[in-house]
Amino acid sequence: MKLGILGAGGIASTMAKTVAGMKDVEAYAVAARDLERARVFAQKYEVKKAYGSYEEMLADDEVELVYIATPHSHHYLHAKMCLEAGKHVLCEKAFTVNAEQAQKLFDLAKEKKLLITEAIWTRYMPSRKMINDIIESGVIGEVTAVTANLSYTVSHVERIRKPELAGGALLDVGVYPINFASMVLGDKVKDVKATAIFQNGALPWCLRETAWQPFSVEQGKSQTEWEVFSEPEDICRCRISIIRKRLQCLIPNIKKWLLMLCRNRSQDMNMR
Repeated sequence: MKLGILGAGGIASTMAKTVAGMKDVEAYAVAARDLERARVFAQKYEVKKAYGSYEEMLADDEVELVYIATPHSHHYLHAKMCLEAGKHVLCEKAFTVNAEQAQKLFDLAKEKKLLITEAIWTRYMPSRKMINDIIESGVIGEVTAVTANLSYTVSHVERIRKPELAGGALLDVGVYPINFASMVLGDKVKDVKATAIFQNGALPWCLRETAWQPFSVEQGKSQTEWEVFSEPEDICRCRISIIRKRLQCLIPNIKKWLLMLCRNRSQDMNMR
């Protein structure tokens, strides 16, 4: 399969290195916003062709699959361009800025009979199968809670605080713990409710309540997800906890969860 890489930034470099070690995929082309940048990238990673515009690469009949490596604020536009050009699409996370954009891309891909999927690498790690095997074996009993944390330094990432580039913790790091939770509990989310505090248009932290329906849900049970997206000066952090509660016990526990999460956030800030 001949792969075209749309974008020539850091994540595109990682993909090019990965493809170089694969037998059935060829890093055939790369496209950047200027030709010189594409040529430098192509020479460094032994990519056959370099293009100075995305449209030029998509017009190349040899390109079969396009990996989108641009900022996620532009994923919808670029994925749409690829599908309209008849190319299969592997799109870097976050897939799109919102669900409406994602649905439009799925509908277009179905209409064109093309593959489009998200390149979220944690779903394909060997440890993923190990976790699934343990859960399915029943050795740890029924899974009734999932807790996941992700945080890293982002002071060097300019887009993280720019609304026009879909900045904020939710799309940048939040997708990982949310995906982890869906890998454990399944993708049947019953309901999502969220509140957020914005600073300069970006999302510093938010509290979300989600009713989750994993694999098989017993009647009279539900799941609640509370997640805090915290974005201090140089840290982008996401904490997500999903707890299974009986419906009649759900409301009285909300205040306790709020208090605990706010207390944890305060302790984290004090430790810094």
